[in-house]
Amino acid sequence: MTAFQLLVVFSVFSISLMAFILHRLGQSSGHIFDNEAAAISAFLEEFPDSAVDEVALSVDQRTAMMTLANEPCLGLVRAMGKFTLARKLAPEDIRASHLQDTELRLVLKDFADPSFSIKFQSEELTRRCSGYLNRQKEPKTNA
Repeated sequence: MTAFQLLVVFSVFSISLMAFILHRLGQSSGHIFDNEAAAISAFLEEFPDSAVDEVALSVDQRTAMMTLANEPCLGLVRAMGKFTLARKLAPEDIRASHLQDTELRLVLKDFADPSFSIKFQSEELTRRCSGYLNRQKEPKTNA
């Protein structure tokens, strides 16, 4: 066996071992918001000066949208693996939005996170969240 082959075998073994150890330590489990308060807390970690009015938690409890007091945008907090990602979404951040039953699909101008879908409990809640984002135009509805 050549030195290069040994290096490849060692690298594959090392990466596999690290992945196995991280999985066994619980680092591969996805984050779930237990309730609306947990989603608010995760959002306020990133934006401590914001005031949250209303929260809409997704069906899978991995995403939450929230209205913010005195700000013309929505708060969004999503589970990214074991951690959370919080951001503020203004209407100008949205390239397109699509409604289908209880699912809201957002296409953002952000190349790092270009699109994602959020499934809410009810169609009314989905339309309300979409309405906050698209105050100037009505979102496309797919039948």
